[in-house]
Amino acid sequence: MAKIKKFILLLLVLVVFVIGLMFMLSNNDAVHLDLIVTKIGPIDVIFVAVGAFAVGLILGMMVTGLTVLKLKVVGPKNKAPKSRQTVATNN
Repeated sequence: MAKIKKFILLLLVLVVFVIGLMFMLSNNDAVHLDLIVTKIGPIDVIFVAVGAFAVGLILGMMVTGLTVLKLKVVGPKNKAPKSRQTVATNN
């Protein structure tokens, strides 16, 4: 079973790599970026797309890491307090 999982993972990585390679080869047009602060000359579209993906990935990991750290330090916000009420029985 472990060999099958490794094979499927390897196949999935290979498929993602081929799709990325096809994406890179089909998007080889040059664009000019006009940012608020600076202008960037002709750059391939693939670099812009991969850069935006990388920035989003890093920011998402940072936000998730901070949230997990906060939950470990502070604890869940809506944690129900333990009830100290006793149930009365009719004897």
